[in-house]
Amino acid sequence: MTTFSDPFSQIAAVLAVAAAIGAPAFWLRQPLIIAFIFVGILLGPAGLGWVHGLDQVDLFAKLGIGLLLFMVGLKLDLHLIRSVGRVALCGRRHDATSRVSPDRWF
Repeated sequence: MTTFSDPFSQIAAVLAVAAAIGAPAFWLRQPLIIAFIFVGILLGPAGLGWVHGLDQVDLFAKLGIGLLLFMVGLKLDLHLIRSVGRVALCGRRHDATSRVSPDRWF
């Protein structure tokens, strides 16, 4: 089991492994997020234990969520949301009112 003495070498190792696993996933046209989640599980405390400090795990988790939300924001199509938004809003209103209607109480 390989352990790293400082957080910078842990980050470098995780990024290197993520690139090594992400490249074939990209070439096979698989979602990169699945490959990155796999790398996190593989190198985390439950896997090989390369990242063993709780502070580093928390840092990686926050960075991963931030990057995931950034990637989702880049791929967000406002025209699609505008066209589907009205239907989704009506469906949400129906769902909320059907849950509190008196016929469901008995």
